[in-house]
Amino acid sequence: FMKKELLKRNLSIPACMACYRTEFIKKNGLFFKEGILHEDVRWSPIVLHKSKKIITLRTPVYHYLIRTQSISHKSNRKKNGIDLIETAKFLASYSKNIINKKTRIYFENYVCMTYLKAVAVNNVLYYEPESVDRKFPIQYARVPIDIIRSIIFMISPRLYCYIYIGI
Repeated sequence: FMKKELLKRNLSIPACMACYRTEFIKKNGLFFKEGILHEDVRWSPIVLHKSKKIITLRTPVYHYLIRTQSISHKSNRKKNGIDLIETAKFLASYSKNIINKKTRIYFENYVCMTYLKAVAVNNVLYYEPESVDRKFPIQYARVPIDIIRSIIFMISPRLYCYIYIGI
């Protein structure tokens, strides 16, 4: 399942969109890191990697209520960006645990995409330019389009952000 989602370049599994066995969570120590935004970006890929069995349903069984005052809708772009950069770095180190070579390749590319998006969407260059590592994405880019994006980012993160936001 994870490899298929990574191949589609669409690994977005919000924690609230699935049910998990309590014993699985406890046995694998799969707890959210407190104090970060978008904690499921960090948590879900590891849950998927550790899962032996995944069942998907096409029937909607969850109603998502969007509250304008929720933490996910507060506009703290600096914290969003910094937390996602830290998440990308954490997932990069976690990728060494992935034995299946193809899965690891696409997982590493997900790390690259997460980093690039964190910087571009959240305007990290404006808020905390010293936290941006120009060379980080290219180390994990595995898909041709993301290799090109990473090269542009390495040459000029600002140019990359203008292109990303413009598209």
